[in-house]
Amino acid sequence: MRIEKQNNGNIEVHISYVLMSYLALFGTFTCIFGILYFIYIENQAIFSYPIIGLVVPAVILGISGIVLFEKSSFIFDASKSELRWKKKRYFKTKKGIVPFYDIKEIKIDKPLPNSNDMGIQIFTPNNVVCL
Repeated sequence: MRIEKQNNGNIEVHISYVLMSYLALFGTFTCIFGILYFIYIENQAIFSYPIIGLVVPAVILGISGIVLFEKSSFIFDASKSELRWKKKRYFKTKKGIVPFYDIKEIKIDKPLPNSNDMGIQIFTPNNVVCL
């Protein structure tokens, strides 16, 4: 988590879980290069043990890289008196604006032991915005 205070009075909070995602995707590409090596350089059959042994980790690492990717940003804009938020996952992006006068409470839940997902709830008079 990175918190920055800007000269104009804005506060920016950035939460990122991209490092593990990039490592998993790097492992996927490494496995793919290994598969290509065995097919084109070693002349192995497609269904041989070395290739199958690399396909399974490539699929697992690729899926875990997509699942682990998450970036969130929160900008508390003092001049406009609003909170602008954006939560980006691999294929999906959510964003919104909440005026300061509508915010009653902000609650941050710690991630579960086996999860990277941090729950953030903004309580307003009308509803609860879960990020």
